[in-house]
Amino acid sequence: MVFVSAPSPPFPASIPLRGYIEGKESVEKLVKERFPSSFTILKPSVIYGNQPGAHPLISTIRAFGPLQEPLMTKTPLHNFSG
Repeated sequence: MVFVSAPSPPFPASIPLRGYIEGKESVEKLVKERFPSSFTILKPSVIYGNQPGAHPLISTIRAFGPLQEPLMTKTPLHNFSG
């Protein structure tokens, strides 16, 4: 079982996303209970792209994704990825 969750953002960004984060945490707990020996929980820092109907804060964060890509791909670890 692979579940894509979300890291808890720092205060004050956590306030408008409280329900979203609590929902993700509830599902994480359920995944751990139902698949105790075969689960992976991914918590990507940023997923960017268009998502109609997304919370305005999420839309703003996603809009900056393309600006972050060069920073994320030009790391020492990137050299090992082929």
